[in-house]
Amino acid sequence: MQMQVNEILLIRARILRVVHRYRFMKKVYLETFGCQMNVSDSERVSTLLERKGFEITAHEDAADIVLLNTC
Repeated sequence: MQMQVNEILLIRARILRVVHRYRFMKKVYLETFGCQMNVSDSERVSTLLERKGFEITAHEDAADIVLLNTC
């Protein structure tokens, strides 16, 4: 359990760095591969990005940033 929390915090920190670096870009396409935990993590990422002013798009071609979430 603690390892999962640490991994989530590490992923969150990486995402925040990306958000800071590319804050002028507003559309994000998020593709999820793998298990139910990946789906849950992607939902968390999506919520975090939306709070930071990003729009989640369903179309990769419309995105400024493409994130792939895998195991």
